[in-house]
Amino acid sequence: MPTASCQANGTDITHVGIRIHHGTYDNDLLAPYRGQASPVAGRGGKWGIRYNPHDVRQIWIRLTDGTLTESPRSTATTSTNRSTTTPGSTSHPRPAQQP
Repeated sequence: MPTASCQANGTDITHVGIRIHHGTYDNDLLAPYRGQASPVAGRGGKWGIRYNPHDVRQIWIRLTDGTLTESPRSTATTSTNRSTTTPGSTSHPRPAQQP
């Protein structure tokens, strides 16, 4: 973990991983914790997250054994999270041109 890191308020571990700061982070080690509340008292069921604000390639999650586990940023995105239009264009289909 980097020496300059920030602690997030906490988050959930969902079926896609962890969403934080407009990014999704996932790791196979998160599988047993997906959909589970953190057992740490005083966190409201949220998992402890650490991150480097200058490097969004990974985050660290504090798991139940107290260790920080690195999780890389996922490159997969869903169509609901991405715009398919380019600047200056419209999302409406153009009418067919007449011959």
